[in-house]
Amino acid sequence: MKRSLLFLTTIALLFSCSKNETPDTDEGTNNEVEISVAPAAIILEGNQTSFTFTLNCNAAWTITSGADWITAITPSSGENAVGTLITATSEENSGGLRSTVLTITAGEATKTVMVSQSEAAGQETFGKAYLMKATILEDSKGFNMLCDGDFEDTGDQAVCGPNSCWWAAASERVIGGAFSGDAYVCLNHDDIDENLGFQTVCTKPNTEYVVSASFLSNQDSGNPDTYFGVRVGTGIRPVNFEERLGEEFSTTWKQFSKAGNVGNNPVSEAFAFSFHKEGYIISWDDVVFKRVGDTQKSYGLTDMERIGSVYDMTGGAITSGDGCTVWDGGDGNVRFAFGKNVGDGDSATRENAFGVMTAEDKIDVLKTDDKVCEIIPKGSKEGGIMPTAGIAAGGKQWIHYQIIRSKEFGAGLWRGWGAGLASSDDGVTWTRTDVAFDKNGNFMQVAFLKEGGYVYMFGSKVGRGNEENVAVADEHYVKLARCPENEMGTQNSWKYWNGSDWVDGESNAIPIIYTGTLGEFSVIKNETTGRYLMMYMSLKRNALVVRDAASLEGDWSGEHIVYALGENENIYAPSFMPASASGNTVYFVMSSAWE
Repeated sequence: MKRSLLFLTTIALLFSCSKNETPDTDEGTNNEVEISVAPAAIILEGNQTSFTFTLNCNAAWTITSGADWITAITPSSGENAVGTLITATSEENSGGLRSTVLTITAGEATKTVMVSQSEAAGQETFGKAYLMKATILEDSKGFNMLCDGDFEDTGDQAVCGPNSCWWAAASERVIGGAFSGDAYVCLNHDDIDENLGFQTVCTKPNTEYVVSASFLSNQDSGNPDTYFGVRVGTGIRPVNFEERLGEEFSTTWKQFSKAGNVGNNPVSEAFAFSFHKEGYIISWDDVVFKRVGDTQKSYGLTDMERIGSVYDMTGGAITSGDGCTVWDGGDGNVRFAFGKNVGDGDSATRENAFGVMTAEDKIDVLKTDDKVCEIIPKGSKEGGIMPTAGIAAGGKQWIHYQIIRSKEFGAGLWRGWGAGLASSDDGVTWTRTDVAFDKNGNFMQVAFLKEGGYVYMFGSKVGRGNEENVAVADEHYVKLARCPENEMGTQNSWKYWNGSDWVDGESNAIPIIYTGTLGEFSVIKNETTGRYLMMYMSLKRNALVVRDAASLEGDWSGEHIVYALGENENIYAPSFMPASASGNTVYFVMSSAWE
């Protein structure tokens, strides 16, 4: 009877687990601590001395502050919280911009509320934008479509942490004795419901792929049945091809591989599963997923450093803002489109602004009557207009913008009404075109790239939400569209990649990258390496990451971590500078919600 129940459990896991699903547990055994706060980021005026937020928690909790200018928190602890209003008091700010974090702790679970207070003058405060550089570095292990396939990422990015790219709920990360490197992962840990590990990738339909991995047992014989392979499709993903390992592994690492055709499926999962057997622990390491015969190289970025401040280059026109994007203006000068911002002497914020980099340390921000212009004003029923990408094409400057419904500064989730394109012949007068993208679609925020007479547009959903709490209830994918350079302003000229051809209809675009979480992002081709680079901030992994590919349609590599965020850091919206198109050094602008 026990074996029959075990078999049924296994079948359910193999055939019904998707990235958003967790295997069922017996009723009453799920004691996971859950904490939520609203809002998660708070901006205070310089003379403001109190603020509130709402807390929900299903366990005993405490709140602590990271700064002495937060003078009181009421209540600061409790047994449970259901819509509990938390009130905090602070000292009036007599200096410059300052920020801190309130930490809610319940057992081993934590949640933070970011608090920033503006300068004493009371001017509304957003964040900063910095000019960064990093070095391109070849990955010594070669191309892999999986993120962290060797389980070497640490901290919040580790396979057993909440920010892992792997679904491996019961796995244990072990240091020492790995097949290669320092770490490996125990696939099962005496739990028959959670001895499964997998990761989602996007694949080219009707293409042969191979998954390989090394396996290890803590015993030489009598090992439980263990399977690894590929599941395909969206939603419930059935097994497409797999390998049964049986008795073929022991206390010495052994490599296995399994190849197969993914069929007409753009989404796949590399997985491994081991039946539970008392006293046996099965481990795996160095998991690789790629096309059969693929020998391409792969590149990441290293040695990131800050080399300048974008807003310092504007001469006070903009002193604080909510992100910016950059592009080659086609005349040797770099263009900037700024999100919501404020400058010296301003009594109100602007939704957006435009600037041209006319010297190495100078950005001329567009003004009228000595006041910074809002280039794309919001309509009476629109919450805001946020530029996400820009490009020079067909003799014009173009900006993709998203129409904001509601957005809190510093937060990873927001909602939108849709997106569109605006153009300008001279960079002074900007006009919204009739091109529009659906608010629930995959082109709410984009990255442009021009090649071979076409403008390519990589698109994602609104917000930077993670899989468990997205602004639009779905996982985040990148999809791809294009149009001739001279036809950007014509809706029907935009065609969408369906896996084999460019077709009409945004809904016909297939995913080319699975990200789990993806916010504002940027794409560029580096001619020195011959690789396309895509950079974004991953909330899931709590890190700035980069992917690379030999072609626009993919296959794209897994995420290479560029910079893992530390405590109290909040960075987003990286945007490649045109100088990154050649050489082994890339330059980019990166926004930060805090100093």
